[in-house]
Amino acid sequence: MKMISFLLIALLISVVLSVELKNLYHAVICLGLAGIILGLIFFSLHANLIGIFQMAVYGGISIVLIFLITMVGEKHE
Repeated sequence: MKMISFLLIALLISVVLSVELKNLYHAVICLGLAGIILGLIFFSLHANLIGIFQMAVYGGISIVLIFLITMVGEKHE
């Protein structure tokens, strides 16, 4: 039970940071970290397939968002 509590606190911190950070790269990295932590929570609850799916989707979303931020940033400069 201590592991789930630690993961929930880490998830809360990561989500709050992803909303509050001014740098978009750091916010996207925190969002990806939140997805990984949520996947670890699912693994600790013995829902392995959901955990794998969660990590894959959030990893893909993070990569796409970083790519989009990079492409939009180059057009405005």
